[in-house]
Amino acid sequence: GSRMQAQALLDRCVQFTSWAGLTFNTQKCGSLCLVNYTSPVYVDPEPFQLGPDPIPSLTWRQRYKYLGCPVGASSSIDMKAITTSFLHDCEVIMTSELAEWQKLDAYRRFIFPRLQHVLRVFFPGSSWCKKLDTAARKWLKKAVHLPQRSCTGFLYTPQALGGLGISCCEDEMHVARVAQAFKFLADSRDPVVRQVAILQLEETARKRLRVPQSMPMTQQMLAAFLNTPAPTQEGARGDIKSLWSSVRSSL
Repeated sequence: GSRMQAQALLDRCVQFTSWAGLTFNTQKCGSLCLVNYTSPVYVDPEPFQLGPDPIPSLTWRQRYKYLGCPVGASSSIDMKAITTSFLHDCEVIMTSELAEWQKLDAYRRFIFPRLQHVLRVFFPGSSWCKKLDTAARKWLKKAVHLPQRSCTGFLYTPQALGGLGISCCEDEMHVARVAQAFKFLADSRDPVVRQVAILQLEETARKRLRVPQSMPMTQQMLAAFLNTPAPTQEGARGDIKSLWSSVRSSL
């Protein structure tokens, strides 16, 4: 959508909060406006408004910390630091004096849930998730005295079916992608959210598949886009990665 449309949505939010007797703290807000998705990408420095107060606008290299994770246009979260922390926690728990069931319970309750926000917000990719799954399997098998060459399916099989019920990092990432896309497109109770999601999907599909602006995007074209893991024209020049450009690999 345009800057005008985005500002109109913010104005609606201000109207609701005023009616509810609430106010926004703009010092905890941030905005990033990319113009036209052309090459090179132009970042509009003009701030959006929340009532009388401007929202701090980000530059191309600035990041905004959302729920502890930095979000921005070109900068990404430090995945290496997350990997190091995750593996360190696994080693500490799995080599501790805890009983086997306590080690597994600690992994399910404390270690793995720390990854879920990263998986749901950043969608780090299958290669990163596979590396973490491989490392986690090593420690989990060691904790329950399984040979490293033993079948990995036992780890991920639900406990009700006789397995250990461990969550798979890669599977969680794919489920999070599909669930978020479905909620935006079909499950949201807000018609504005659904409409914005559809328009974003149409724009992403148009740029990735190089469809002319004069040609309307049909439901068949959108379905073909979502169900094609590697389209012929992948990655339009100047486009950015988004939920809609990455969810195809999870379908």
